[in-house]
Amino acid sequence: MHYWQQFELRDENMERLRVALLAPRENNKVPEEFHGLLRSGDPDAVCVAINYYSSAAPSVHSGRENTFAADTAEVLERARAVLRGELEGEGRVAEDDLAEERVGTALSAVMDLVEPRDTPLVLKALAVVRSQEGTEGACYAAAHLLEVLPPGGEESEELIAVLARAAFDESVLDGDRWPALGALGASSSETAIDWLLRALDLRTIELQAVAGMALAGLDLERFRPRLECMVASWPEVSDYPAYQLVKLLGES
Repeated sequence: MHYWQQFELRDENMERLRVALLAPRENNKVPEEFHGLLRSGDPDAVCVAINYYSSAAPSVHSGRENTFAADTAEVLERARAVLRGELEGEGRVAEDDLAEERVGTALSAVMDLVEPRDTPLVLKALAVVRSQEGTEGACYAAAHLLEVLPPGGEESEELIAVLARAAFDESVLDGDRWPALGALGASSSETAIDWLLRALDLRTIELQAVAGMALAGLDLERFRPRLECMVASWPEVSDYPAYQLVKLLGES
């Protein structure tokens, strides 16, 4: 989130660390300022550090050495503290309206690291975030949890219910409903499958296609007849994700 790169911290010492952290560097060592901000009690300073981690640690996904490997566990714990609202200064949320920014930033760093015990935090995040980036992060985290939680369990079903509400919320743009629909496809629960089947009747081809891709990922042969019937009713498509589903059905 670029928000924190321009955010000026209220505390003079924390602001000095923030400016120093964002200064150009010639080496790839983890800056001391990063730890100073991460270990502070100020939620905004912690979010600056977490945002820096999210931006500077993509080497994890690119195959290069991750210079932040030793800090991952600590970042996860500090992100949990932000999501729980445990840090000093959280009472300022009503004043400066940073609740969503903090939640979104915390999720951006840990969305693929969350564990079953983090389910209440992800549920809380899903209720708070409204931005596209924040919603994507929360839904990605929810999908990760659905992959490891027992299908049909109480926590799994609660996540599915929240995702379904978001996926079928006609008051938001179609594109903002994609992440929730996609996340439902991370669960083999019959409840999630039922919601995805209902989504095949949504009003736009793009939402139908997202649900169709999720069902295909779960069990293509089981759902092939329904998906082929739906695709046959479409006009010729060339845009993602509808074209992707048409291509998948044709190739498999």
